[in-house]
Amino acid sequence: FGDAMKRAQALGSEPPRIEHSSREGRDLVLRGVKLRLPNGRQIVGAGELVFPAGRSTLVTGPSGSGKSTLFRAIADVWPYGEGQIEAPRDAR
Repeated sequence: FGDAMKRAQALGSEPPRIEHSSREGRDLVLRGVKLRLPNGRQIVGAGELVFPAGRSTLVTGPSGSGKSTLFRAIADVWPYGEGQIEAPRDAR
């Protein structure tokens, strides 16, 4: 169990990984994001994706395509993948 916990804590700490940073402005920006399952299979890829502040965005796709995983990655709770996610400095 201890070894499994150490491996889980190490996820996302070594490249390639999803980098989270703050940015000026109000838009949420994803650059070069590739989200993967724990087995390494890619499920979502976005060269550049901008979520403009104050605008609604509809994310669609079949079950299992990575919609919820995208939001987990934005919330910094999904460690499997690579790329950059830039959120406004005051984002919660």
